[in-house]
Amino acid sequence: MLTHELTAGGTGTHVYELAQGLSKRQHQIYILSLRPYEEAFFLEPNITFCCTPSAADYIAAINRLFEHSAPPDIVHCHNLVCFPLASILCERFPCRLVSTVHGVVRPLADRLGCSAMPKAIKLETRLCLESQRVICVSHAVRHDVRAMYDVESSRLTTIYNGMDIAAFSNWAADTFRHESAKQQYAANGEQVVVFGGRIDIQKGLGFLLEAAVQVCRRMDRVKYLIAGDKSSPYAHAILAAVRRHLSEEKMQFIGKVSRLELASLYAFAQLAVVPSLYEPFGYAAVEAMACGCPVVASDVDGLKEVIENGVTGQLVPMHKATIPWRMDSAELVEAQCLLLNNSRLREQQARAAQSYVRSSFGLEVMSKRVDDVYQEAMQLPPKRIDTAITESLTTGVS
Repeated sequence: MLTHELTAGGTGTHVYELAQGLSKRQHQIYILSLRPYEEAFFLEPNITFCCTPSAADYIAAINRLFEHSAPPDIVHCHNLVCFPLASILCERFPCRLVSTVHGVVRPLADRLGCSAMPKAIKLETRLCLESQRVICVSHAVRHDVRAMYDVESSRLTTIYNGMDIAAFSNWAADTFRHESAKQQYAANGEQVVVFGGRIDIQKGLGFLLEAAVQVCRRMDRVKYLIAGDKSSPYAHAILAAVRRHLSEEKMQFIGKVSRLELASLYAFAQLAVVPSLYEPFGYAAVEAMACGCPVVASDVDGLKEVIENGVTGQLVPMHKATIPWRMDSAELVEAQCLLLNNSRLREQQARAAQSYVRSSFGLEVMSKRVDDVYQEAMQLPPKRIDTAITESLTTGVS
């Protein structure tokens, strides 16, 4: 499996979880990840992780991995940035090529009113057209891939991202951990609203800030916890905007946290908010739901497949008539206040959401369906890709 992220972000979380599930089905998994300034090999049962600092070191890593091992049967590519690496593997070994599309380049650019990178579009086109089987993480992504790249329906399969629900729920159920987190972040008994994810324009934190100001005016004892890397220029700009309107007692940026720590936050929070402008799947929503934390989310893409409005969460519409798209701020305020003011409704939606997640997004369900795709691919001849064409498209794509 090839990924640009490892154990972090939506793609990294998915790759790690999928590897765990496939290893239990007796697959031998090799995960190759490009990670700047770090080179490492480490092992788990049936899984070998290889992190290389640059594409230049990739060939050497392949040589070390397969010098004394059988070559791979399947190359599973998880990002357009990794497609050139998949091309190299398919050139060197008789492999079948499977790709998972975790998101499509153009929709976010269209919603922001900006141009998508032409080379990224071309590389994504090649990934979708060259892959013998294409897994889409939601029906929304499948629709976009089919419409934009004219991929045959027979090569497309929708498989929702899954996770080890029991492990994540057990972390959340650890009373000592979540009580410690509660004492750290809400010692005065505040109602807590959590945002967990990347702090960038796609994730809609600006929409949440606008609504949070109104919620805090209407309700005295509410506190927002923002869990995500706050080192980017965009995060700095958002933090500066927050401080003009809300004190740290009302909205606290706690930085990037582990999944275990995030589970503890969801365990004691009254609410999680996922206000994304574009969300192909929505791991943040599923993780909160798995912990029994009610969710308010934007009514877009994979989120409206994960959440049934008014049953397993609250969906807030986007204003799509203007560019850039904007979330309905008043609706976002009302959705949060509805749940914060009604503990019975929160508990009802939390139970329904937790039950739905356990039945629909488990690790076994996902790994079996991916395994089925692998078996289909193995019936096809090995894939050969013209690496010269691929290399000409990679400059400037990251």
